[in-house]
Amino acid sequence: MMKKRIALLLGVACLVGNVCSVSAVSQYDYEMKYLYDQKFNCLWADYPTFGELIGFQSSNDLNLNSFINSAWGEQTAKNFYTYITYAKDPMNENLVAYWERQGLHKEAYIQEDQEKADADGIIGDYYLYTPAGAAENAEEAYPCIFVNHGGGEPAYQAETFGYCQIAAEEGLVLIMAENEDSENLYNILQKVKKTYPIDESRIYATGSSMGAMQSINLSAAYPTLLAAITTLDVAPKYISQEEEAFAAVKEAGLPVISIAGTVDKYDAYPIDTNPMNSVSGWNDLMTVTGNEDYCLTSEESAELAKNSMNIMEHMTGGKFEETSFDYPHNNKVYVNNFTNSDGVNSLRIVVVENKGHIPSGFDATYSWDFMKNFSRNTETGEFIYNEN
Repeated sequence: MMKKRIALLLGVACLVGNVCSVSAVSQYDYEMKYLYDQKFNCLWADYPTFGELIGFQSSNDLNLNSFINSAWGEQTAKNFYTYITYAKDPMNENLVAYWERQGLHKEAYIQEDQEKADADGIIGDYYLYTPAGAAENAEEAYPCIFVNHGGGEPAYQAETFGYCQIAAEEGLVLIMAENEDSENLYNILQKVKKTYPIDESRIYATGSSMGAMQSINLSAAYPTLLAAITTLDVAPKYISQEEEAFAAVKEAGLPVISIAGTVDKYDAYPIDTNPMNSVSGWNDLMTVTGNEDYCLTSEESAELAKNSMNIMEHMTGGKFEETSFDYPHNNKVYVNNFTNSDGVNSLRIVVVENKGHIPSGFDATYSWDFMKNFSRNTETGEFIYNEN
């Protein structure tokens, strides 16, 4: 008991507004660790340091020092490097040159009137990331991902999610739009297709928080457009759209990967613990991915969260069958795959220990490793599973 109290006091002592000291001595050092001490002009708070931002987006259970001194924290710093350095200058020539060196061409499409549609029906600014030389390479079609920013953030904030690095390595087109209305995103895609050869069988969407919900909305508005989606930093859910749209998504099928952390500021887990999470949303997700056997009632969810011997059920209040554990990045990662009636792994739920309400670490890697296995038959709309 005495040891536990001492540990608790030490934990409280290092917490100031959800933030532990960034300057603690550690054996885990890396080139961009200094970024956690950097102040930058972020819209989430008034000129916070990066370390304070991580704390601001997390619950009191965050161990910031442990987060920073891990491979997950190192990758997060790499993901945020461009945003911290050019927070208010998204087309700085040095930033554009940085991505060019990685093999990624960055373009900005800025609208004079942010509320009026242009000739292509597009409202608001958007940013486009394409493989170098893609416009001239008519013989290759490139997969495309909508990367949707979180609430209150500019479109280019989604550059911090980690997908740019993957796009540069694997030859992907990324679209980051200020206005994430489904019709607007669709109109942007139609314009991009006029210049760049897009593989229309491999179009995906991902987003954090509000951006996750916009990805869901896009799938409901165009049920056969997306081959798969990723929802970041929200509890696993698919919120019911109008009945006809929901039925269309169910008919088309929708592979989904959900990634959220155990110290999310908005309590992603257990499900049904705050107004933004719900058992009905969980059941909708199970339905559209063809995993109805895992639907449950609020009472069953509460019982699982309280008494289940399955660690993931206990943590989340969800219903699971198989849970595996990943330890590749100094953070424990819980992974549960759901296999639908056709024998396809159509849903994956990933829970990351000590991760807050912010895209971080290897989220994009887990996301793409799942989504890239799926494509759409452009004639029938049927989704196709091709495990790589």
